[in-house]
Amino acid sequence: MGFIDDKNNILQQISLTEVLGDLPKNKLVSNIDSVKSKSFNLIPYLLDLLSVVCKDNKMNPKLRDRAKCDLIRILTEILVDFFPVLMRILKEGIIKGIKAGLLCPADFKIPTTSISSVVLKSSEFDLNKLTTLEPDVFPASLFFGEPNKDLNVFLANLIQGGVGSSGTWFDILDFEVINYTLPSGVTDIALKADINTSYSGKEFDIFLKDFMNSTELFNSDNFIPNLMEQFNGAISGLMDTSIGNISINSATDKEKVDSMVEKILETDPCEQSFILDNSFFEFDSDELLEIEKKAQNRLAGVKVINYSCQPTVVESRGIINEGQINDVKESISSNPNSANLVTKQLAQSVINNLANQVTAGDDEENTKKSLSFELALALPKLSTSIIFTPKIMVLFQISKKMVTNTVEEFDGPTPNFDFAKANTVFFEYVVRESSAALLEILYNQIKEEILKVVINLIISLIKEAINKKLNQLKSLTGGYDITSGLSAVSVPDISEYIK
Repeated sequence: MGFIDDKNNILQQISLTEVLGDLPKNKLVSNIDSVKSKSFNLIPYLLDLLSVVCKDNKMNPKLRDRAKCDLIRILTEILVDFFPVLMRILKEGIIKGIKAGLLCPADFKIPTTSISSVVLKSSEFDLNKLTTLEPDVFPASLFFGEPNKDLNVFLANLIQGGVGSSGTWFDILDFEVINYTLPSGVTDIALKADINTSYSGKEFDIFLKDFMNSTELFNSDNFIPNLMEQFNGAISGLMDTSIGNISINSATDKEKVDSMVEKILETDPCEQSFILDNSFFEFDSDELLEIEKKAQNRLAGVKVINYSCQPTVVESRGIINEGQINDVKESISSNPNSANLVTKQLAQSVINNLANQVTAGDDEENTKKSLSFELALALPKLSTSIIFTPKIMVLFQISKKMVTNTVEEFDGPTPNFDFAKANTVFFEYVVRESSAALLEILYNQIKEEILKVVINLIISLIKEAINKKLNQLKSLTGGYDITSGLSAVSVPDISEYIK
């Protein structure tokens, strides 16, 4: 119960501060589910805490200001305003995870005798057949970023160019598409990747940082649509299943990985030692049944949610609109300074499209709150999914070849899950860093909002103290007759100095 008591005490102290500042009381602490929850996943609790302390008016917070502090709006601002912070922490987590997963010494350097080279079949770097998609055709384009910033676009164009296609990515990696003979004797294409000769003898850490700085993990314009894809397959629902990368196996693969992420996030983040044992990637019959049900729903383009007494089916189609996406890109292209505002408007619109399917009547507030929680919990899952894309798989495989002289192949029905299970240390690092990024953003926002409450209380106390002293002086002098030689003290207006 200590963990729950700690959460409860924090909210009680904030409520006490607001009462001292003559602010309206908030919802009773005992009624907030995230406070009573025994889960160590702090994301719902911090979102609740942020909604409790949120004030729009910095100098004079009132109850009416809370109307602008609903969780949908808070989540939208986090997704847009703090996107760079989220990406920075995630990149750092991937670098840490690769070095920890490969047991790489801190002073490891890239060999000077021969620069590492690796030949990769599609099952070794393109687990979700992303390079078979056209990066500039909607809706597949939502999975990609800018051509000069996203290595996935570069690799997709290279692979589709066929044998003989080659190119260099920012003088970091050299690529070539070659013929490869399988053990069965069948010839297929493969990707040959070499670390650029400029890194000969340099520290491995420099190479990793240069690589991560050269490519965007997610495109900010497409981040919200990808969050909807994580939530209920909104992009996949618009695509033709005949392309081969949308199937019951791929849907089951995704749900298994998501279950692993949930299990990791349920562990105590403050534990000094953490062991990722078999329980994280083994499922009992009930868990497998739930995974299968979610996979079937994802494949059908729906998501069943239970935010109120009546379960609701959310359709993936209609949440993302091609015309709306094109308008956003055109607006940003014509006025780059409007990128933040336009992206925020898109986020609000897309989330509202989703919210309109699940909100009704008296349950509207609770269902929107539940939706916000689930979208926030989808963030670490979406962030973690980036490691299964070609750009990170190429980095991981070439690093593994350089350190261990081996590469891994994942050609089974659930390649993402198999990769996560085979590389648990790397996977766990990325999951925890993804969660830490969101927790850090929420914590800093809460700290800022609490400071507003404290400042407002201090100002109130100072005003009260000054007015008390002035009234004391006035009571001492105001009672004398002016002819006696004493004048009444004029009480100064201090409102312009303390606001």
